[in-house]
Amino acid sequence: MKNKKQILEERANLVHQMRSIVTKATTQDRDLNSEERASYEKMELRVDQLTKMKDQNEKIDKLENGLDGVEFRGVNFES
Repeated sequence: MKNKKQILEERANLVHQMRSIVTKATTQDRDLNSEERASYEKMELRVDQLTKMKDQNEKIDKLENGLDGVEFRGVNFES
C-alpha cells in the first residue's frame, strides 16, 4: 500500500494532468474530444480511489492516536 506522501503526490500529478486537458480544450474554445474525455474520466476515477485511500489512512491514524500505550496482539500503539 502506498504511504500518505505517495498518495498525495500521485493525486496531485493526476489533478494537474486533468487541469491541462481542460485548459487545452478551453483555450481552443471547444469541448473535450472523445480521447481527452476518456483520459480525463480514467484519471478522475483514480483520483477518487486515491482520495479514499488518503481518507482511510487519516481515519486509522486518528483511531491509533487514541490507543497510545495500549498493546494488542503483540502490537504496541504509540504515537
